[in-house]
Amino acid sequence: MNSKVAFVVFAAMFACGFATDCSFVLKSKADGKSYKYDLSPMSHAQGVQDTLYYRMPKDGSYIYMNVCGPSSQKCASGSAVCMRSADATKYTSLGKFTEQEVDNANDLDPGQGCEVTYNDGDDCILGSWQAVITMKCDPTATGIGQITQVDAGECWYRIYVSSQYACGKLASSSEESEGSGAGAGETVAMIILIVLAVCVVLYFSLGVIYQVKVKEAASFREYVIHNEFWCSLPGMIKDGVLFIFHGCKKGDYVSV
Repeated sequence: MNSKVAFVVFAAMFACGFATDCSFVLKSKADGKSYKYDLSPMSHAQGVQDTLYYRMPKDGSYIYMNVCGPSSQKCASGSAVCMRSADATKYTSLGKFTEQEVDNANDLDPGQGCEVTYNDGDDCILGSWQAVITMKCDPTATGIGQITQVDAGECWYRIYVSSQYACGKLASSSEESEGSGAGAGETVAMIILIVLAVCVVLYFSLGVIYQVKVKEAASFREYVIHNEFWCSLPGMIKDGVLFIFHGCKKGDYVSV
């Protein structure tokens, strides 16, 4: 396995790890049945232009959103819903996708939509901005759907979206047992763990190639890149613990 092959493998794993999965299984209180909503087509990769947006008729400002991902606008990092002033000089985060909550929409029939809430937006007089997205099922909607109405409160916005992807399907027994699945915050944490694991594997596997090809390693210890550091790491950890235990004062307890 050469470095070019390793790079291709890493790129493929990286791309797969960041594929957007935005599906949820919600149990309706009205009929007791579980419905699966797959909003993945309504989300896009970071940096891609937002296609869900709405112009506020009162002041000409725009609201942009990306379901289960960050908006491409200049709001705070991780903002799923971003408001841009009419003159594009001010950007306000209305909620982050890592704080996403998904539930049934109380005013809709079972399977006819869901409610997505984004918390932890920019500071507001009552705390922080919040965006509540009511996803309504519309089988005739084209594309990923459209924002049809926006209601504003003191520190919140309720955004109504009509989309074919907001039409829930009866969940199978296996899907129902899994529940609503991981939320966006849990998904991000899982992605980070996967990326870290991939980086560790690549670090040591490519390190072996480097040690053999460049350093002409001949023993197991020599195969490990930066082996001097890794062999001394347990001792450094021990010294660090003792240093803290002794009130961060250096003494003869430190190994040499």
